[in-house]
Amino acid sequence: MTLPATMSAVIPTRHGGTEALVWRDELPMPRPGPGEAPVRVLAAGANATDIYTLEGWHGSGEAWDLLSRAQVADGERVLVTGASGGVGLAVVHLAILCGAEVTGQCALGRAAAVRAAGARVLDRAKTPEARGFDVVIDVVGGAAWQDRLEALRPGGRYATSGAVGGPLVPGALRTIYLNDLTLYGGARQPREVFAGLVTLITTAHVRPVVSNTYHPREIARAEADLVERRYPGKLVLIPEASDQ
Repeated sequence: MTLPATMSAVIPTRHGGTEALVWRDELPMPRPGPGEAPVRVLAAGANATDIYTLEGWHGSGEAWDLLSRAQVADGERVLVTGASGGVGLAVVHLAILCGAEVTGQCALGRAAAVRAAGARVLDRAKTPEARGFDVVIDVVGGAAWQDRLEALRPGGRYATSGAVGGPLVPGALRTIYLNDLTLYGGARQPREVFAGLVTLITTAHVRPVVSNTYHPREIARAEADLVERRYPGKLVLIPEASDQ
């Protein structure tokens, strides 16, 4: 295969906001070394991680990894915070696929996709039922963290990979040890978990919700829409054939 001399790409020009992401043509095409291969990008999702990296810090999470860590099983009751966002909505779909009874907590104005996935909806301003859930998957954090601990039944599991509501949380250690709760953090996806997720997608058991698409030149608008939570699910960048 003969590679072109140049390519197009979005590059971060500095730390800052979405204005630091710039589309560039005629960038030198990297040459693969031993054991490497070039990859043609057909689509790419806009992610909060992109914004965090621009701001000088990095975080990542994966829905299937969180459910795997928490060992969600058939018939269990699962509470998902941030349920209308990209990761949260993926958690909802996958937890239902596992046979769980899912409640998604989100803004009511963005709840249609959560209901369409088959989950109950809890207004994000409401307090979840005390001892009402076997598992809490939390990508929000923030001031209501203690309420989520109290929503777990004795022996319950809590997993998190995000803190869009704030990384510093108020909580009582007694709630954890007196109720025999287990807490998981996820920022790295094991190879076997990723392989399982790919299998679910390629066999059409899971279809990600894509609410809007953009050309990569519009990445600043896509990331702004993501930050302002204008859409549920994923926002996707799709290059034209001439960009490859």
